[in-house]
Amino acid sequence: MANGAASRLVALFAAATGLGVVALVITFVFSLFGSYQRREVLVVTLSARAKSPPAAVTLLETYARLDLVDELPALFKEWEHWSAEVLDSHVAYPLLGYFRSSHDNSSWISAVGAVLDAAALVVTTIREVPRGQAEITLRVGAHLVEDISNFLGLAGDGSGVDVEAFSTVYERLGAAGYALEERDAAWRRFERARGKYAGRLETLAAYWATPAPSWVGVKAYGRPVLHMHPQPAPTTEVISSAQEGGPT
Repeated sequence: MANGAASRLVALFAAATGLGVVALVITFVFSLFGSYQRREVLVVTLSARAKSPPAAVTLLETYARLDLVDELPALFKEWEHWSAEVLDSHVAYPLLGYFRSSHDNSSWISAVGAVLDAAALVVTTIREVPRGQAEITLRVGAHLVEDISNFLGLAGDGSGVDVEAFSTVYERLGAAGYALEERDAAWRRFERARGKYAGRLETLAAYWATPAPSWVGVKAYGRPVLHMHPQPAPTTEVISSAQEGGPT
């Protein structure tokens, strides 16, 4: 119990700062949740365009099929702003990296990987589609990946794509109606462009145990706990006495 003047002053100071600390913690929690929500909005909407897990070739095929190719620069611009915001928030609050998406086969890492792959394909492989915004988004996205991986002390390199996989995507883009650059030259340029971010994205995905970028949408992942339902217990089959050699 505070009896003296000094001890009472300390008690009053502790009470006042205690309220301030509680208010600060509450504000911090709301700030974290707000950053998480803003990060997830584009991640969720991307699934309608590129499926889950998202893939660049699926994204580009969807835009071609729905006659939305002219809107690709607007999409890349949205992800340029998204990348800048995620870079700022995740370096300031590294805890956000551990906030997982609640949607099946989805993560912000796989989403930005799909968008950067799409931008790289526009810059290196697809003709007659504006490349300026795609190039800017590619730069900002690669900067995001590099800075966050450096902050965590992680490294990664390589494009993670071989020429056979690129040829498959090249043929799918041609079938979707895109005008394409010469295959071999496009492959060399694409490999160099993807090498600036793909290896680091794979390392970040492994570090946070979250879905990694899927080049052609063939990777499958487990379902989040939020979306899992209890499975019925397996039915016990009665083994015939003939199989067991008679009743026990």
